[in-house]
Formats: sequence, C-alpha cells, structure tokens
Amino acid sequence: MFTKENWGWNSHFATYFALLSEEYLPARIMIQHSGMYQLWTEKGERQGIISGKMRHQLTEPAEF
Repeated sequence: MFTKENWGWNSHFATYFALLSEEYLPARIMIQHSGMYQLWTEKGERQGIISGKMRHQLTEPAEF
C-alpha cells in the first residue's frame, strides 16, 4: 500500500505543503512520458503535467 511516508514524505514537506490550497494532493512522480507524468498518491495513480512557468523556473530534474 502506498503511503507518503514510504516515498520520503516528512515534516519538511508537510510544512511547505500546508501553505498550499486544500485542492492540491501530495504526489510522487514515478514515470515521465514526454512531458506527461505518472503520479502516485494515497488516493491512487494520477496523470499530471508541469506548468510552463514551473518548467522554466526549474533547472535540474531532481527539482521536479
């Protein structure tokens, strides 16, 4: 069973995540497909994309 803690979630991430809107769901990128991402969450798998603004601000793959 997937839990955030199994994939590295800790108080550091929780502190920053608490600043976001409640509509967001913590997720872990598991697979990248040409700009599309397969995400794992505690509520199941999801698909996602990185916004253009975020993509421009990030310079290293590890930052995603």
